[in-house]
Parts: sequence; structure tokens; C-alpha cells
Amino acid sequence: MRVSLHTTRCWLGCLALLAGAQGTWAQEPPAPPPSPPIAPAQPAQPQPPQSQPDGNGDAESEHSVIQNTLTETLTDLNVHDAQIQWLASAEDLQQVASASVPDPHWRIYLKAEPVGQEVQLTLAAIAPNEKVLELRVERTNRDAIQLRVISLARDLIQARTPSADSAPHSECQPCAPTRRTRSNGQAVLVFNTALIGAYAGYSIQRAGGSNDARLTYPLLALGTGIGIGAGMVVADEWDVGYGDAWYLSAGAIWPTTSALLLTNGYHSPTEDARFMVGLGGTLGGIALATSVLSTGHVTEGSAALAHSGGAVGLLLGGLSEMTVRGRTGFIPQKGMGFGAAAGVLIAGAAGPLGFDVNASSVLMMDLGAGLGGLTAAAAASPLIALGNASRDRHRLWLISVGAGAIAGAVLGYSFARHHEEGTTSSSSEPHLPNLLPYAYYIPASNGAAASNGIPGNGLLGSGVLGGGAQGAMADFGVVGQW
Repeated sequence: MRVSLHTTRCWLGCLALLAGAQGTWAQEPPAPPPSPPIAPAQPAQPQPPQSQPDGNGDAESEHSVIQNTLTETLTDLNVHDAQIQWLASAEDLQQVASASVPDPHWRIYLKAEPVGQEVQLTLAAIAPNEKVLELRVERTNRDAIQLRVISLARDLIQARTPSADSAPHSECQPCAPTRRTRSNGQAVLVFNTALIGAYAGYSIQRAGGSNDARLTYPLLALGTGIGIGAGMVVADEWDVGYGDAWYLSAGAIWPTTSALLLTNGYHSPTEDARFMVGLGGTLGGIALATSVLSTGHVTEGSAALAHSGGAVGLLLGGLSEMTVRGRTGFIPQKGMGFGAAAGVLIAGAAGPLGFDVNASSVLMMDLGAGLGGLTAAAAASPLIALGNASRDRHRLWLISVGAGAIAGAVLGYSFARHHEEGTTSSSSEPHLPNLLPYAYYIPASNGAAASNGIPGNGLLGSGVLGGGAQGAMADFGVVGQW
């Protein structure tokens, strides 16, 4: 009984709860209707195949692709007014080539002919204001037809369009005059100023009556350093060329040499005074050279001529003193000093005054003077080697040496100038015979004939020099120009 009562209470509680929940559900809005179920995806139905165009449609589409590609390529090549025309056959191209007249526009002719699975492209072009027909023919695959159209069009247009590199320039760069580097003679100038500074330091030390080595080398180093610094400053401040530096060197070396030779020749009372006189010659020569350089640049040939003048003057001056004395067993310091001074002054003034000569000609002059003097000395050596060599015979030998040196210098200069001008003897000028000996034997019906002579032609005419005799004919002689 207890179990039944307990069960009954449970059911009553559940009914009460259900009643309350039903009242609550009655007050809520109705739920939306459920969405319709999604239908399963159906497989796509195959579309019916589209109808393929016929052969004419393929050709028109291919022509359209070719023409569009060609138009874009011409635009990229800066050709905007081209006249494009399709050709039907090769005969049309021949007619175009034969009837071509100059036109201010580009004219492009196309032809695409199928050959099996490939296409034969024919592309022709006529440049503006020309009548020349440029033709390109190439067989290609249909997949690469656009690429080949671009390549053929670019080839045709660029072949008839002058490039910027092919246009004539108003001034050829390699042929334009090149500007000389500023102060390219700095090294030569610094070297010579260093020598001058070293000599100045030594001269000052000897002029003070000191011969102490502990003082000599510092003064030499000091003078060299001052000379190097002075040369660098001068080269940095002014435009010093090779010719200018070597000309200044000639103005310093040869006057110094001349001054030292003259002081030794005249037997200066003290050795210290000789170095000071030499330093005075150095300063005087530099002053003269600087005065010439202040008017403008000096060429390398003029500088070489100044050095050559000092050397040749030294030689001729010594020969002159020995000639005056009539003997050769001494050092002619006076003549060498005066000759060096006169030579460097004359030759140093000749270049700037207009006697323009290059360094190679000066070298040939010096070589010719040396060889000429040696040759004359050897040829006239019997005058002093045989018998009793008197003063007159010494003088004659010395004069021969000097004359040979002068003649050699003149010949060397003439040879150098002739080589520079590149002149060659022409056929109208007299020349040495160009002869070729010959000999042959020919039997004759009238006996024996022997003939000899020199047939040829030349400035004096043509003919045969010689004679012969009757008999068997044997001819021999020399043929050539005479």
C-alpha cells in the first residue's frame, strides 16, 4: 500500500510539471517552418559539341592573328603609318617588286601558305622613299607563327632603318685632338731640381771653406729636399710639359759646366771660388731658360736641340782651342767652356725662334756628328801618325775632325728629315742602274753571230749597247734600266 501511494505521488508531480510547461509553451511564438530538404547534386549533363568552322574560317582567323601580331610589332618598332597588304600568290609579289615607286610610308606585304602541318610565311617590306623590296620567307609550325612574325618583322624593319651608330659623326672621337695631360713633365722637372739643389748645397758648403763630411751629407740632403719641393710646387702651379722640363734642364746643366770649365781653365786662385762661379752659371742659365718658358711652351725637339747644342759646342770649342795651339796633349778647358756656353745659347734660342725639329732628328744629328768626326779622324790620322807631326799637321788633322763632325751632323739631319717626310725617288729622278745579266744561244742560217750588250730603258732612253759578228748566234749581256 505504501508503494502504491508513493508511485501515485510521483505521477501527480509529473503531471503538474507537464501542465506548467504547457502553459509556458503556449505563450512562446511559433517556431519557423523547417526548410525543405536539399536535393542531392545531379551529374552535369554533357554539352553538345559545337560545330567547327570550315577551312575558310581557319584561314581568316590565322590571317587575323598574323596581322594583329604584325601591327603590334610595328608599333613597338616605332612604325605607325605602315600600309599592310595581303598577297594571294607569288605573282602578286613580283608585280609589286616591278611596279614599286617611292612612297613616304612603309609598305608591308604578307602571305601565309599552309604546307602540311606547317605554314610558310612570306613577309616583304619597302622602306619609305625607296624602291628596294626586302623579302623574308620562313616555314614554321602553327604554334610558333606569332613568334616568327615578330622576328621577321623586326629583321626587315631594322635592316632598312639606319642605326645611331652608323650615322656619320661630325667629329670622329679617335681622330679628335687629344689634350695633353697637365704638367706631364713633373717627374723630369723634380729630378733636375733635385740635382740642382744637391749641387747648390755642396757649393755652399765648399764656399764656406769646410770639407767636413759630417756637414757635406746633411747639406746635400737638405739641398735635394729643397729642390724636390720646389719642383713639385712649380709643376703644381704651372703647366710644365716634357719639353719645358728638359729645356730648363739644359739651361741649368750646360751653363754650369761652362762656368766650371772656364774657372778651371783660367786657374781660379781658390777651389771654393770655382764652385760659387759654377753656382752662378746655374742660376744664370735657369734665369734665361725661365724667361724663354714664360713666353710659351717649348717642344721636346727644341729641348733636345738645346742639349745637343751644348754637347756639340763643347766638342767644337775644344777642337778650336787645340787647333789654335797646334797640339793635342792637353784638356782644352777654355775652348770647351766657351763652346758649351755658345752652343747652348745658340741652339736654345733656335727652337723658340722657329727652327722646329723633333727629338729623333736631333738624335740623328748627334749620331751623324759623332760618326763624321770619327771617320774624319781615322781618314786624316796619317797626318799625325806618320813622320814628324808638326803643329800645322796637327791643325790640319783637327780641322778635318771638326769638318767631318759638321758634315755628319748635316747628313744626319737630312736623312732624318727625308725619312720623316716619307719621300721616295720617283721614276723621273736619276737613279742607279737596275741590271739583270742574261745569256742564250740561237743557231743561225747565215753562220755564227755573237752579240753582247746592255739592252734596257731608263732616263736617257732605250736601246742596246754593244755589237756582234756573223755566225752562230749567241747572245749574252745585261738587261734592265740604265
